[in-house]
Order: sequence, then C-alpha cells, then structure tokens
Amino acid sequence: GEHTEDITAQPELWEATPPAAPDAADMPARPLENLRVIDLSMFMSGPMTTLILADAGADVIKVESVQRMDGWRAGGSNPAADYWWERSPHFNWVNRNKQGITLNLTGPRGAAALRRLIADADVLVENYTPRVMGNFGLSFEALHALNPELIMLSMPGFGLTGSWSHYTAFANTTEQMGGLPHLTGYEGDQPIFGNGTGGDPLAGAMGALALLSALERRRRLNQQGQAGGCHLDLSQTETAAAFTGEALTQFSLTQEDPGRRGNYHPAFAPHNTYQCQDADEDDANPPDRWIAIACETDSQFEALANVMGQSELLKQYAAFAQRNVAREQLDEIITAWTREQDSIQLMNNLQAAGIPSAAVYHGRDLLADPHLAARQLFFRQTHEHAGTKQYPQQPYQFSNWQAPNVDQPTPTLGQHTKQVLQRLTSLTDEELAELQAADVTGTIPLAVRSD
Repeated sequence: GEHTEDITAQPELWEATPPAAPDAADMPARPLENLRVIDLSMFMSGPMTTLILADAGADVIKVESVQRMDGWRAGGSNPAADYWWERSPHFNWVNRNKQGITLNLTGPRGAAALRRLIADADVLVENYTPRVMGNFGLSFEALHALNPELIMLSMPGFGLTGSWSHYTAFANTTEQMGGLPHLTGYEGDQPIFGNGTGGDPLAGAMGALALLSALERRRRLNQQGQAGGCHLDLSQTETAAAFTGEALTQFSLTQEDPGRRGNYHPAFAPHNTYQCQDADEDDANPPDRWIAIACETDSQFEALANVMGQSELLKQYAAFAQRNVAREQLDEIITAWTREQDSIQLMNNLQAAGIPSAAVYHGRDLLADPHLAARQLFFRQTHEHAGTKQYPQQPYQFSNWQAPNVDQPTPTLGQHTKQVLQRLTSLTDEELAELQAADVTGTIPLAVRSD
C-alpha cells in the first residue's frame, strides 16, 4: 500500500521556519525609496494618493504650471495675503515630501520636458477629465511606447469610459453620485453633504492601494522577463459607491432601501449622540460638546444605568424590546444626565464600564489628546510662507522600519524646477533660462503677475 509519513513526529517538517532577517545594509531607509512618481494631479484625490507614496519614501515630482497652478492652493487661504497661493492649509497638508516643478504642458517645450521625466519614471498619476492627457500628447499609448515599465494611474471623476466619463466632477459630486449622502440625514429630510472633501480621501487611499498592487504585478512580470507597465482606470464615483457597503448589499439582496434614519440603529438602543456640558466660559469660540453612546447588549445598558446612578431604568428598559419602543423617552433621560457631564471624562468613565462610547472630537480636541500625542499622529512643520503648523501623519507604524517621512515641507510653486530638470534631463542652464523667460516654467502665477 501507499506509504504515509507521520510529519507530526518530525516538527522541522511542519513548523514554519522564520525567514532570515535581511541585511540592514540592503534595506532602503524608507519602504518606497527609489520609486519615482510623476504627479500631475490637483486638488485632493490624486495628491492624497501621491502623499501616501511620498511619506513612504518615493521620489514624487509634482507638476504644476504658472498658467494653471493646483486649484487646492486657494483652499482656505486669504487672497489678500502676500503669497496667498503658498498659504493654503489644504494644499500644504497633502503635498509635503514632494518636489515641486512647473511646466506648461499646453506647449511643445513643456510637454517635451515632461516626456524626458516620464522616460525613467515608475509611476504617473493624473486626475484630469479623460480628454486632457490626449490633448497634451501624453496618452497612455504614447507614454507606454516611451516607457514600457510605466504604471499610469488615471483617476477622473467618472472613469475613462462610459456615458458619464466627460461629466464635470468635484468632491461632493462624486460623493452624491456614489450614493453616500442618500444615507446621511434624518428620516423624511433632505440628504446632507459630508461637509468635508467628499469622496476625495476614499479615492486617494484607493489610488495608492491600486498602485501598490500594480507595482507588485510589475515585479512579478519582470521576474518572468516581461514588461510590467499598465494603465489603471480608477473612477472616483465608483470608489465612493463601493464604500456604501451594507446599504448597497441590503438593496441587492432584499430590494429594501435603508434610506436616511439619523442615528437610529435597528438592533441597538440607546444608539445616539447626546449633548454634554459646555466648554469653559473663558473659551472665546466654544464648540458644541457631544458624546456618542451605543448599547449593543442588555448587559451594556445595565452598566450604563449603573454609571448614571439610575438603577430604576432597568425596571422599565432592561430588555431591548422595551428600549426599542421607547427610544425618544430614553434619549431624553440620557440627555438630561449627559448635559451635566464633561464629554471626554464621561467617555473615559463609560469605556471603563465596558460601554461603547466616544466624545465627539473637534480639531482642538484631536491636537490635545494625550493618546494621539503618544502615538505621534500629529507633527509640526514649518513652511516658508504658511509658518509653523500641525499636520497629521500617516496612521500606521512599522515595528522595525523608519516611520513615514515628514521632513520636507510642501514645495512652493516651481521651487525645485531647476534642480529636478538638471538632475533628470539633459537641459542646460541656458535652456532652462529660456524656458523660464517664455513662461514654460516659473515660480509666480501668471494671474498674480497680471493683477
């Protein structure tokens, strides 16, 4: 008969052998060191993608022009201030660790200089509408012929194909058509914007994930002796739609639309946000103070009643069925109690009792929180025009590798044009001077100069 070997008697055959640790000298200082990325994107979605790569050590070259700088430079800045286009907190958040150059891509000399950069690049990111790259003479087909290893990420609002592909898209456009605001708001009331940057951060994170997947695919193809370049078509609207999650799946399975229902949860009660004690009277701009409380089980509600010192609540609302039919009355009782409480201290007390709860933080709370400070989520960075500000880092840490790099402030417009073009092209000083004289490159927006 067939011989069967008992491998359990030989642990060396079945126990996993830890891989040998790589020689420190062979390890790059940062995970994506030596990866070159050309960033043609604007506003937030594309720059968020390249920020993730830049913080991990990639050599990201951000391309703008003096004719049309990144529109995010106007976000939150005072147009009456000197160098207002350098002061935007929005722009300076998502463009750190990048080298900034200017090239007018509508003319042949700017497009030719960009093609020289792309010839040796690993990745190109753009979030124009589908027709723009072709108008520049920079279609994927043309760039693939120039650089067969290039991975190009196009992330228009509605994708490169289909009947919506040429629609104008912005953050809240992709959020709406992705279906998210349909779920945000109160029953019988209108949909509510997320009051932020819409679907942009979702698309930004998904873009980085797509690029890392494509880079791994290229590595495997290269091992087989094949070119690994490819074109990624990422629709920002479809990204937002993919994050509707439960609602989309529920409708697919049952044809039932959950719609808007505020903070109501069909299986948990209480499940709401509750007003807390006001901020200090000395605060010149006191924020509203709220806490979110969610009791998923009867035992959690029992713990809540004990923390409130109202054990009589258990007689009326001990079971979910009782709490479910009396949500409004129960919320009124809880609110009368929370209004006398400090939201952050109350969160700590409830968490200690095993009750899911969270203070509704505002910006100052986040910056002052000792837990986030201990994890070094925020860092201070000084910009030539914007001054010293705090910004969030990437929310991950390596156990045995350098943390994400946050050493280089966001570049001023065209700050690194000369050194990048000298480093990566054969352009001479005289040719670079000619490009600047002809406004192919520059450091001051034309619109500002003409004012």
